[in-house]
Amino acid sequence: MSDITYKYSGISPFGIYDFRAKTKHIDMIGSYMLDRLSRMFEIEGLPDSMPEREIKLMLLTEGKIWTQHIDKSQLKGYDSGVYAFCGSLGGEPSIYLTPTRFIGANPRLLTGIDSVIGEDGVLIRNDSLMIGVVPVISKYATLLAEAWLSLQKILINARHVGVASAQSQKLAKQLAEYFKAIEDGKDYVITDKILAMETEGIKIQPLADTSVNAISQHIEATQYIWSQLLMEIGLNSNFNMKREALNAEETELNNDALTPFVDDMHACWVQGWDEFNDMFGYDVKVHFGSAWKDRQLLIKADDNIEKSEMQKGEDDDVGQSKDQGNV
Repeated sequence: MSDITYKYSGISPFGIYDFRAKTKHIDMIGSYMLDRLSRMFEIEGLPDSMPEREIKLMLLTEGKIWTQHIDKSQLKGYDSGVYAFCGSLGGEPSIYLTPTRFIGANPRLLTGIDSVIGEDGVLIRNDSLMIGVVPVISKYATLLAEAWLSLQKILINARHVGVASAQSQKLAKQLAEYFKAIEDGKDYVITDKILAMETEGIKIQPLADTSVNAISQHIEATQYIWSQLLMEIGLNSNFNMKREALNAEETELNNDALTPFVDDMHACWVQGWDEFNDMFGYDVKVHFGSAWKDRQLLIKADDNIEKSEMQKGEDDDVGQSKDQGNV
């Protein structure tokens, strides 16, 4: 995860961002996305032994959690209660070739876990295939890291319009310092004496003047990748490739693409926590949160409008049929 150290001494913790450190950049994008996704669902009624923050992150990153009541005698420094664990699935396959056992370990457990699913505890899935969100975030975070690195290089290259070559080491050093100053956004002066002695040794190779188009294309590509990532997690983006207004049908198609994965996650969370309630006697409830809650409210409002319009159309048809029968 991120290794940023936050400072409260009044000294700003911010500095120049190194876009070349792609692994760190990808990790940062992923961490921010997990921050957002941790607000997708709100969980109410969890036992004290299961902090909401940790439970959400375990589900999102691991794709599943195993919940089981653990006696105090099996724990190091913790009281008896229902706890959540990460681990692997195995055992003799069921008739549908699904796992039947959960196998896991934890440094606070005196022994490992080898339990029967549905009997000793409850398996709660993040999604139907228990993939989690890490693979899809990693895919788009990698593309974003490349896009932003390319955009940074283009912005730097736009500061000069040619490539210089020198025939002496002294002038080459001066030119290197000159271009470093350009990259840093500083002014730099090459002395007249050196320039007068080495004028014949300086050659400028003009670069193609495509900086404006290149910047626009890379910004567009970055926005497209970002919008696709948001769409994967059920959030809309104002980006479109048409360069013009979208009609109602196109907007509806875009909306349809947002919901399936989020709906699958919601169904898995609700089912899992219902089974948890049945086994352990709790009343845990799952609700959409943040922007996803607003999104669901809009979808329900649109559905109600559509149903009202359909009902009105049916009523009008019935009325017309009666009128025709009276005639």
